[in-house]
Amino acid sequence: WGRISRIMAGRRRVVQSDSDDDDVVVVTKTIRKSPPKPLNRKIEASDVLAKARRLLTEKAEKLPEHRQAFNRISQRLETSSRMSSSAAKTVFDTASRQPRCIRLSIPILSVPTNFNSSDFEGVLFHECAHWIAGLDAQHGARWRQICSQLGGIVSCGHSMVSQNDLDDDEEEEEEIEEVAPPSPPSRRRKRARQSLPAAAHDLISQIIQF
Repeated sequence: WGRISRIMAGRRRVVQSDSDDDDVVVVTKTIRKSPPKPLNRKIEASDVLAKARRLLTEKAEKLPEHRQAFNRISQRLETSSRMSSSAAKTVFDTASRQPRCIRLSIPILSVPTNFNSSDFEGVLFHECAHWIAGLDAQHGARWRQICSQLGGIVSCGHSMVSQNDLDDDEEEEEEIEEVAPPSPPSRRRKRARQSLPAAAHDLISQIIQF
């Protein structure tokens, strides 16, 4: 086969032969998925929906037994600009008691620190567990089992701050006024204070003479 040279270029490996036979070229390429880069711009509702659907697709590959539910949830995702305490909510139909949609809070999930944190995924699959377990499961044993399997937040609360709270903090800082230091006493007051002992002395003298 003669001399064999190997050329490494990035993740590509090329093997060539300089024998009398036709050159043999073998090219191998390794493709790895890189994690999504954090957004440096304002996060919109479309970004929240896109990330939620991507997480559902990735979870469906790991848990194929819930693929049908994840596909259904992906089609029934909604956003709300008024939810400022709950990061997400599963809405059930009162008549059929079947899940209708999962509503995502834009004031909370669009905050960059929340959007880029693992709590985003934890909150999403917390609600997915409600969807799969059903309305009657509430936060019982069946729901906790499914939530743990999905990787959701098992607790019934979160520590994410909403954009409304951040805006309120900025307004409070703007409303704080600097208190001016007290102005020095005027010369007139100084003169009055200086002449007070002499006037009092004269008054006492008059009283003693009387």
